Amino acid sequence: MDLHRGLGDIEGARNGLVACAARNLAQHLLLARRQRGQAGARLRIGCALRPERCHQRAHPLGAEHRIAPGRATYRLREQVAVHGLEQIASRDAPPLPCLPIPWRPACRALLAALLAGCAGIAPPAPWPERLQALLPADVLLLGEQHDAAEHQRLQRAAVQWLAARGQLAAVVIEMAERGHSTRGLPGHASAAQARAALQWNDAAWPWSVHGPVVMAAVAAGVPVRGGNLPRSQMRAAMDDAAWDQHLPAPALQRQYEALRQGHCGLLPETQLAPMARVQIARDASLARTAQEALRPGQTVVLLAGSGHALRSLGVPTHWPASLRSRVVIAHTAPAPDALHGEADTVIETPALAPHDACAGLRRERPAPAATSTPR
Repeated sequence: MDLHRGLGDIEGARNGLVACAARNLAQHLLLARRQRGQAGARLRIGCALRPERCHQRAHPLGAEHRIAPGRATYRLREQVAVHGLEQIASRDAPPLPCLPIPWRPACRALLAALLAGCAGIAPPAPWPERLQALLPADVLLLGEQHDAAEHQRLQRAAVQWLAARGQLAAVVIEMAERGHSTRGLPGHASAAQARAALQWNDAAWPWSVHGPVVMAAVAAGVPVRGGNLPRSQMRAAMDDAAWDQHLPAPALQRQYEALRQGHCGLLPETQLAPMARVQIARDASLARTAQEALRPGQTVVLLAGSGHALRSLGVPTHWPASLRSRVVIAHTAPAPDALHGEADTVIETPALAPHDACAGLRRERPAPAATSTPR
């Protein structure tokens, strides 16, 4: 973004309506974002200018709207890039009561014009049209939080969008075991038929949560393939020390730490290596299933938990360099900064209601089963 050029343009009309609107539009947009029920999504003040005076000017605006400074914002309505507007809003000149909340269509037009002056680009398209920027790809890996309904909605929209364009080769899912598929089912097949074909385990993966995306693919005539490691093979994976060599030592240690946290600190240290082997073997199974579903000129969509989607730890580590993969990870706000290095795109969704999933486990402190596996 040529922010300096954009700021120069705005400064030239500093005492006019445009400058007034720019400052206030940015402030109102930031505040409106908070007032539209997105309290969990932390907007962040991004300073393109490095001097300390810039930080000092931005700080009051951030404090007023409870926005954490020093980090670039990725979401404003439909991923609008407001870096430049935020910078303008943090300048010394006092705001004028130019624009009401909520902002009207004229404000949208002004926003588009200002962004064009600052960036020379149009605002990003809404999901799922944003997928076009990631294509062509052999595999599109969509990582989710299993308890975030918005993530499953995004997945379903992506499947329908690709299928409507004839670009969807298959859907591979973590939620069913490798070897099971809906291939051969007609487009009008029932949910019961799809569940039977995939040997669905509703206790582990509630159909009400994950079934809609499966049925979207079935209705489009696209096969859904289970990709998870079968339970019958998990004991062998636990005992196979060869999996310890797949990841570099630092990455393997991160995998161990993820397992500690994922099991609420209750997993015995002696079980970390066996459990990591299972996780790596599951990644390998998902990767292999996706590769087997490849079709020229089309894209395989792979749906899995975000831990499986990480480029440095998960499924992508099992693919050859020649395979064109794209990774999109959905994460409830705030998404960790480190996550942006693990994916081509990170989508922040509204924060979930506070819930301590470990509280019950810690009260009971049950002995963890050696055969349990991470999700």
